[in-house]
Amino acid sequence: MRSVQTYVRSIGIAFLIAFCIGQASNAQSIQLDFEQTPLPEALNELRMQLGLDFIYAVRLVKDEKVTCNYKGNRLEVALSCVFDNTPIRVQQLHQRQYILSSDPSFAENTAQKAARTKTFRIDGYVLDRSTKKPLPGAHIYLPVQRQGTVSDPNGQFYLDKLRDSEHLARISFLGYQALDTLLTASSEPLSISLRPTALEAENITVEGDLNDSPNADLVAGMVSMRGQELDEAPRFGGERDLLQTLQNTPGVYKAGVFNNGILVRGGFSDQNLYLIDGAPIYHPWHAFNLISTFHADAFEDIKFYKGAFPAEHGGRLSSVLDARLKDGRSSAPTARVGMSVLSGRFIIESPLTRNSSFMIAGRRSYIDKLIGSEHPVQDANGTRDTLRTGYHFSDITAKLSVTPNKKNILSVSYYSGNDILDLKLPFNLSLDFNSWLRPAELFFEVDHDWGNRLYTFQHQAIPSSKVLITNTLYRSSYNAKEAEFVQPTSSSSLSSKYRVRVRDIGFRSDITILGSDQHQSQGGFHLVDHQFDSSIDASIYRSEGARDSLVQESSLDALEIASYAQHSWIPSPTFMIQPGVRISYFSSGSHLYLSPRLNVRKIVHPDYLTLNGSVGSQVQYLQRLRDRYSFMYDLVSSRWVPTSEDLNPSRSFQVSFEAASSPYSWLDVSVESYWRSSKNVLIPRDVFQQKDGIDGPGIEVASLLSQYTPGLSRAYGVEISTLLDLQPWRIALDYSGAKSKNRAPLVGDTEYHPSLFDVPRLLRGSVTRSYSDWYFTLSSTFRSGYPITVPVAAYTLGGPGDVDPTRYLYRPEYNNGRLPPYIRVDLTIAYFFEMLGADWTTQLHIFNLTNRRNVIDRYYEPTPNNVEITQRKGLPILPLFEIEMDL
Repeated sequence: MRSVQTYVRSIGIAFLIAFCIGQASNAQSIQLDFEQTPLPEALNELRMQLGLDFIYAVRLVKDEKVTCNYKGNRLEVALSCVFDNTPIRVQQLHQRQYILSSDPSFAENTAQKAARTKTFRIDGYVLDRSTKKPLPGAHIYLPVQRQGTVSDPNGQFYLDKLRDSEHLARISFLGYQALDTLLTASSEPLSISLRPTALEAENITVEGDLNDSPNADLVAGMVSMRGQELDEAPRFGGERDLLQTLQNTPGVYKAGVFNNGILVRGGFSDQNLYLIDGAPIYHPWHAFNLISTFHADAFEDIKFYKGAFPAEHGGRLSSVLDARLKDGRSSAPTARVGMSVLSGRFIIESPLTRNSSFMIAGRRSYIDKLIGSEHPVQDANGTRDTLRTGYHFSDITAKLSVTPNKKNILSVSYYSGNDILDLKLPFNLSLDFNSWLRPAELFFEVDHDWGNRLYTFQHQAIPSSKVLITNTLYRSSYNAKEAEFVQPTSSSSLSSKYRVRVRDIGFRSDITILGSDQHQSQGGFHLVDHQFDSSIDASIYRSEGARDSLVQESSLDALEIASYAQHSWIPSPTFMIQPGVRISYFSSGSHLYLSPRLNVRKIVHPDYLTLNGSVGSQVQYLQRLRDRYSFMYDLVSSRWVPTSEDLNPSRSFQVSFEAASSPYSWLDVSVESYWRSSKNVLIPRDVFQQKDGIDGPGIEVASLLSQYTPGLSRAYGVEISTLLDLQPWRIALDYSGAKSKNRAPLVGDTEYHPSLFDVPRLLRGSVTRSYSDWYFTLSSTFRSGYPITVPVAAYTLGGPGDVDPTRYLYRPEYNNGRLPPYIRVDLTIAYFFEMLGADWTTQLHIFNLTNRRNVIDRYYEPTPNNVEITQRKGLPILPLFEIEMDL
């Protein structure tokens, strides 16, 4: 089987390399035959034949005609043939995008040119007024001279060979308010700031998105979202939740309801890397995984990679979420306050000085404030006690940004999030909630506290117009405490204090070099010091005088070093290739791996068809495991375990392909397919083991790993996404057809079987209707039921005189059945209005509109004469309300 997999991989890589070489060699074949052809028609031919986009004023080209006969493969010669005898200057904006402007020198004769003895040059930077970030692709236009240019990827521009030192100019950028100003030649670069706003331009044709970086969407399956898109994304319970939003993308879904993460293309929940400003977050969930720590209000933009990553990312097998916090606003303070049924939240953005700004956002649940966290009680005998029902989550996010000059940007980021559960209740609870609040001799206490904390310092330097250097220093930690006291009888009790800590101190440096419009290189290195600590102090009193103790500590550390290099080559406007390689070393076990990557893009037609292909391998050195045997510890905590000499890292190989089309301005369609093979993934050795005891094997890593076995996994599928934007209607439809399978050879698995959360069919749809002050969204989800192991027989073991023999279930095949399909319909109604000088939004979200109680799990328990089946059902219909105010 291994030789077959190796052969398939070799064939796949050879095919992609051959495809790339073939495309590169044929991409520049050009044949032009124009004879007094109107220039608009010639431009259309260039678009169709070469995939070029042009930005121009209509009046500039409408009366021009061109004559050109050319056959060859040099694009610059072909463009000169078309434009040399016209009063038009051609300047390249991006790899397939050009700007056309008037050439003031065309009408001048040779004598006038020779008489020009002195010229001037104006250069400067175009920046976002709020964030001081550079704006690549901004237009700088001199209307009197009919001359212009665009800013480079660092926001820098220059205009040379000017006859005068002062010029009236218009600076514009899509999504920003145009600025009319006077530019003066100076020895120092100018700084021009544009205010974000809606921009309406007349008589200008814009094709393509000027905001896109040259290779932003080169990786197949990558999802990119910016601030406004995050604001408009669907919500759960009124929460602006980033991970809930990502679950609306094909191939991404939640693993169960509680205590599980998201799954991406059949991977495990610990195979996702979550980054905030370049630093990792290890447990990105609040409220037992109902909502995430990624409070969407606080983020400027995100990039989500499904399976195929650029070489700059590594350390996980399934996905990478790269989220960047807002920098604050440097123009005027803004604030937003909101409240949902789950929590209250706020965000403030404001300038501090001319060159600095800050952002701070916070959120806290308040159910403990509504129902109370402490309850003094008294029974008929006068016995008094204080019971507790406290739970809340909170987080705070902040960022300070300073721009000391045009070539340096400094930022400091902070994140802290916590969940606190504090309970003291009678041991024998019932469904009668009134019976909970009473003094009891038999009771249990729970004191759980878990959360993340993150500090990040980042410096971005622009030493030249072709170089960008980003250095990031961070400290990230996850801490969890589980303390319990249980008094099940008057003579027995259990007390336990369990702690887990994961701490990373890391530094990464990335450099981007813009060699030319055809070549862009990127490289860097990443150094991380990992530390893993855990401890337990537990005592079990089985009866008076009979006491068992468990006191253990575990401390591990490891150094991870990674370096990468990748190069983006654009041999023609319609073809791009990005090879890359990542090499990583992990000190625990001295593991060294090379991970090659390759991304390819072919533009068959700018509107009708774009193809992306990606192939690469990934390595994961950290595994998240849970004790499967004992109630004493590891109920909430995430226990991360590093690889070692005895535990090899997980590895995967993935091929993905994407075809995207926008045949009309109102229609976007994409089709993606993928295939991934992984090895050394940890699978439970006994998948039917339940937490049914108090004693456990302890917290040593060897004891924990003994409950798992290395296994193999495969995942493959097709994802289709369709978006119709027919204002005021907006219709989205996504479909995923996939298979995810595992095999554990060391425990006797000879064939692959469906993984725990294998979902062969997943269909999501939504219809939105907007009015002036209202919008309505009806969304639906249909997916296959999760796999489940159905016992085929039951048997009894016991001796001839046994009064109560033990009955067992016979399960010869793992995951041989499925739960019923999961079907849910949600309704969202929102209303916008102004009051008290602020913008308000109210929203009613009805979760599970049809009140269908979906079966989300099923248990089989043997009884003396039969098998008892218990079904766990999902949430019923829930009306959820939110109100929000923008200042």
